[in-house]
Amino acid sequence: GGDPARLLDVCRQRLVFEGPAALAAALEAVMGDADVAVERVRDRLSDAHDPDTSFGYRDVQVSLRIVTDQTRRLGVDTHVCELLLVPKEVALLVTEESHRRFVEYRTLHA
Repeated sequence: GGDPARLLDVCRQRLVFEGPAALAAALEAVMGDADVAVERVRDRLSDAHDPDTSFGYRDVQVSLRIVTDQTRRLGVDTHVCELLLVPKEVALLVTEESHRRFVEYRTLHA
């Protein structure tokens, strides 16, 4: 009850990258930003990731908080945002229908 830090993807953004070097550079920039507190990184591009757990979908999911004087003053510095870093090849495969089916499956098996 009532803890905004438990809301993980109310604020979500997806960035699409032409290649792995650009994606890695973006991740490095986020990790090095003094105003960003990275809570978790899920690397679904890693060979160690089982693609069956994400229906073959691949990305790097970064859960982060923006921590500045302004976010503290507004009381939103504990809000966790989700940033998806997605290879262009993967982004081109996602459709409204495929995403709808994924959400239905996840809801049934949560």
